[in-house]
Amino acid sequence: MNLEDPPRTTKGKRARERVLAEARRIIVEEGFDALSMRELAKRCDMQLGNLQYYVATRDAVAMAVISAEAEGDVSAVRAAIAKYGDPAAALAAIVRTLFTRWRGESGLIFATLVYLCQQKPEFVDLKERIYAAFYQALDTVTRSLDKKATPKEVKLRVRLITAIMDGSVLQVADSSRIFVEAVASTVLGIARGDIGFGT
Repeated sequence: MNLEDPPRTTKGKRARERVLAEARRIIVEEGFDALSMRELAKRCDMQLGNLQYYVATRDAVAMAVISAEAEGDVSAVRAAIAKYGDPAAALAAIVRTLFTRWRGESGLIFATLVYLCQQKPEFVDLKERIYAAFYQALDTVTRSLDKKATPKEVKLRVRLITAIMDGSVLQVADSSRIFVEAVASTVLGIARGDIGFGT
């Protein structure tokens, strides 16, 4: 999901990572409206022209920060699948891990994406790419839980699982263990096809 060619030197990669980390900090702590190229350059102790070598525009900065956050989610899904031999245990771990991520700073980054989707079509495209990558990662574990499911059924289940996980984070102020386990149980029922729905 990386949108720009990364710098080729180690020094350049470190500088870009520092820029994106500072941009992320601004978005999380102060909101997207506080992010400006001049302020970002100042906080990174760079000239504006040097900053623009690593990320050309404010939108490019936001896209890179959001993409990196989404890659973290996909990595968390893959890590859970790799760690657990049992797909049901992997799916429960995915729910727990992502619930924690999305209730924290990661949720603020994705709220920024939703906000930007209302204003700029390129962020709608980014959101679609992010969800496509997320669906693909969940497809593996969902397919493992019901090998008889058709590709169409798996696709629907993955989208329902994602909708339940997205919505559950927004629905409750506290993230009690009982609630998270109920979400995990519901998601598992959908993945296995135990919860009835039309295809």
